Amino acid sequence: QMESFIITTADGKVIAIDKKHLNPEFQRADRQLYLVYGGSGASANTRGSAVFCTNLHTGENCRWERYMVMGEVKPECMPEWAKEKAEALKRANKKKNKEAER
Repeated sequence: QMESFIITTADGKVIAIDKKHLNPEFQRADRQLYLVYGGSGASANTRGSAVFCTNLHTGENCRWERYMVMGEVKPECMPEWAKEKAEALKRANKKKNKEAER
């Protein structure tokens, strides 16, 4: 179950990329999940379309366009591994941001 991606700011939320935009080897549900960390396309009512995120499976940072996003994946609909990985990435980002402030 997904909700429209452009309703609210998506920073810190998990999204699913439409598989038609992925290489065949990544066209699996576990490879479609990304944690959003920025980009003008991650906010509602903006003209930009860039969505910066981290792949939950590989941990790689990347950029997608808003039209490639199927929607937000609610925590209750995510597999346990994805919830754990998303929380670990959020903690790591918080720690990195705190260190950068010093």
